[in-house]
Amino acid sequence: MRIIKLNYYDAEICDQVERLSNAVLGGGYLDKQKICRWFDNQLTFYCALDDFGNVCGYCVFLINDFDKISPHMKLPAELNEKYRKTACKVCYAKSIAIDTSARGMGLANKLFNCCLADSVDLGSDSAFGSAWKNGDELPMHKILIDSGFAPIAEIPDAWFDDEDYICSVCNGRCRCTGVVYYKDLRKA
Repeated sequence: MRIIKLNYYDAEICDQVERLSNAVLGGGYLDKQKICRWFDNQLTFYCALDDFGNVCGYCVFLINDFDKISPHMKLPAELNEKYRKTACKVCYAKSIAIDTSARGMGLANKLFNCCLADSVDLGSDSAFGSAWKNGDELPMHKILIDSGFAPIAEIPDAWFDDEDYICSVCNGRCRCTGVVYYKDLRKA
């Protein structure tokens, strides 16, 4: 297993990321166009490759000003205003997925923290992430908390407006709740 940083769009790797995302998160969550658009922004993108060079995990953070990142989070207006006043250069944990065959090895934690460290190095002062929640299941909670994040809001039907996304749990448009987390990187 090795970890690589993706600094530019690589069609073969990004095809594998798309397939992994669709298998783990649900169909239509990612496509080549969405992944390609990520590279129009500042980002940090890490992949885990198995012994055969196949992607078995990935994590991507988008980096931009608060107003460009806030639509991804869907925060209530009062929280949007609160964080707009203090957050200048923001990183946002956009997507993470680990193949079922590679779980339990700490890959999600390692990929997430590689992206977070790079985001700090690139000047981010605030970090946000949205975690998928269905019932009591909140897979990213431990990683976010262990990395110093705190939950700030729950967003019902967080991904429902993405008509192309077929949630792997809902078996249709996603009705899952999103939990938004925040970390002040100036205090890190």
